[in-house]
Amino acid sequence: AHHNKFWHNNLDNNDTGVYIKSSTNFIFDNEIVGGSQGVYLMEDAHANQIVQNKLRHNKVGIYLKTNPDDFIWDNTFEENGNNLQVAPEWRTTLPGQIAVNS
Repeated sequence: AHHNKFWHNNLDNNDTGVYIKSSTNFIFDNEIVGGSQGVYLMEDAHANQIVQNKLRHNKVGIYLKTNPDDFIWDNTFEENGNNLQVAPEWRTTLPGQIAVNS
């Protein structure tokens, strides 16, 4: 489903706290603790907003296997194995665009 709002939840000891495979979802102000991945964004996920969540004691706070048009802002990371991990196939440019290092 698209256009979901997932907010003000406490997720403890799940394999994956929030698994997103769709677009334009809003994940806001959740506490996600003690899982393999706090938030997992799949290849089909795009234009999602991951904002002001608290991710702690997860193996990976946020795992990106997605397009670069998701908005990830103002999240708190505490004592995760990796706060942010990207899949090898993840890229920061869209096909046909040129990446410029500054």
